[in-house]
Amino acid sequence: MTSVLTAAAAMLLPAASQAAIVVGSDLTLPATRATEDCILSTPPCTRLPFAVHTGNAFPRKSPAKGQITSFGIKSGAAETVTFRLGQFPGSGNAISTATGPTVALSGAGTYSFPVAMPIKVGDIVGMDAGPTHAVSGLPSGGCLNGAGYVLFHPPLTNGVAQAGDSTNACEVLVNAVIVPSGKFTFAKLRQNKGAGTATLTVKLPGPGKLSLAGKGVARAKKKAKAAGKAKLQIRPVGAVTGTVTLRIRVTFSPTGGDPNTEKRKITLHH
Repeated sequence: MTSVLTAAAAMLLPAASQAAIVVGSDLTLPATRATEDCILSTPPCTRLPFAVHTGNAFPRKSPAKGQITSFGIKSGAAETVTFRLGQFPGSGNAISTATGPTVALSGAGTYSFPVAMPIKVGDIVGMDAGPTHAVSGLPSGGCLNGAGYVLFHPPLTNGVAQAGDSTNACEVLVNAVIVPSGKFTFAKLRQNKGAGTATLTVKLPGPGKLSLAGKGVARAKKKAKAAGKAKLQIRPVGAVTGTVTLRIRVTFSPTGGDPNTEKRKITLHH
């Protein structure tokens, strides 16, 4: 996105709604009083967090696939920054997964900018800027508390792995409000031979709760701690002789999101 969003006045970042989670800095640390340059890099540069401060209220990485509804940022002065999503795939490199909006901050304060853009599991919220005040600073305990970020010059390019120029032991004061996706897919059905039951594998977009119900089917529940595959046991109520067809309902309630139900017809063999 190339357009610049301008805030007329500082807006406090709203608390996440019930159907939302927040990823990144909790914006409680003081913004730096001094200008933080790109250190060994020539401005502008990307700042991508590899850690947040001890006790930070939110996860650094997105635990779920979903939709970003707003970006938050805290700064000690007027400036212009571009939000960026990225990941550290290993070998000391980082990769940009998406470029967010460019925003103009009118002065010191905490801001929230509405947006509609997707986010993937493992994405980290960072920013592109030149000299900035949107990072924590000393004194007042803003650094050396477990937080840190890597600087990249030139700024990260979507889909291209790039090595960092230097690191900083402070915190990038940005975050994102995310509505986690409830969409899941049925991956595999395995018949438990001779038992008249089956195991259904589903692929989930993030952590949450699974439940299974249906006429003539024993209810089942499971908690998923992360995105990936989860298994549900399908057991008919009563004995199965020969073949029986069941219509099941599987509901996934993502952590911080709205539930989604999918239906499927299952044939069991005894």
